Amino acid sequence: MITPGTIKIRRLTESDIEELRNFHRRREDIQQPEVADRIVQLIEWFAFSYPLSRGEAAYYVAEENGKIIATLGRLPTEFSVNGKYLKGYYIHNLHVDVGSRREGLGFDLVMSLSQKVEDESEYFFCMFALSPINYRMQKRRKYVVLPPAPMYFRPVTTYQQVRAIVRNRLLARVISPFAEMTLNLADLLLFSFSRSDGDVMSIERFDSRFDEFNRKILPRVGVSTVKSSTYLNWKYIDRPFRTEKVLAVERNGELKGFVVLSVFPFKKKFRRGWIVEILADPDDIPAISALCKASIRYFKNAKVDTVQCILTDERFTRVLKKFMFRKGSGVGEPVLLGNLDKCQSEKDYLSEIRNWHFTYGERASYFLKPELLTTVRAKSANRESL
Repeated sequence: MITPGTIKIRRLTESDIEELRNFHRRREDIQQPEVADRIVQLIEWFAFSYPLSRGEAAYYVAEENGKIIATLGRLPTEFSVNGKYLKGYYIHNLHVDVGSRREGLGFDLVMSLSQKVEDESEYFFCMFALSPINYRMQKRRKYVVLPPAPMYFRPVTTYQQVRAIVRNRLLARVISPFAEMTLNLADLLLFSFSRSDGDVMSIERFDSRFDEFNRKILPRVGVSTVKSSTYLNWKYIDRPFRTEKVLAVERNGELKGFVVLSVFPFKKKFRRGWIVEILADPDDIPAISALCKASIRYFKNAKVDTVQCILTDERFTRVLKKFMFRKGSGVGEPVLLGNLDKCQSEKDYLSEIRNWHFTYGERASYFLKPELLTTVRAKSANRESL
């Protein structure tokens, strides 16, 4: 561990913002200062504007002589476990200064930050979608390791996929129109014969209907973040640099589900669509199907190459597979749970990945990736018609 008195582990304060900006500008994976500035603006919003903080620290820093050398986020969260509400946290966005890593301090900083989180967390916490090196280090804390949350993929356009197979640009241009026609025909048949029901509409803001929807649906979901209107508006509507599109399905005037979509750049000339969140009654196949259809249409209009999502609830993934989503081989996001001794009665249930309703949106800081902020895309890119 780090020598006491040399480095302080403490909560982030508003007076740290300028030094936090310097910390992120030193990152080796950030080439543009404005990207670091955007990350700091998002962290500031995250740490000091989160409406459900319970007065607890949302971010920690490791400081040496007034210089920030590591950070770790902690999102105070309310979980629904079979309809019973439990307090907890998502731990995320660990980053250690490159200079400290070169000096061999990386492991000690990670362990010290983790110890601080354990000591100051009154409830259990979840670590989801860690980097490989962070995952290996955190396993040393003897946290409960769940199987990885699986990832599902579906082609939307065909050129990039065809080119990856034939590895010839000219041949790919010749073949891809025929592949595109085949895919469009398959979609037409799927859309025509799959059972779906409900009116899908764009949502500009989450209202009280979503709170009532939560109360009805979450007892049927298993383990999930409580997705109140306050939480959803904070995360997907009011966030700086937001890129998400929100769709909801109604039947006879009653809300039956919603989906959150986003388009991420992946590689040059390659666009990836993400189903960030999806929630409905797991047994309401027509509602889930309606959301899947609307999502695919949206991504087709946005001209993404492939769409993917993380889902652990088999009742949802069975519907996804009907729409040609396929589970990635050996692809998944790691999940660790800590402080489970603080919720002994639910420990066994929480320790089973099949009981969780994980989506990509549970990755508390997915929107802090530097590659997503390299170019702040116009909101109109995510406002295309269904």
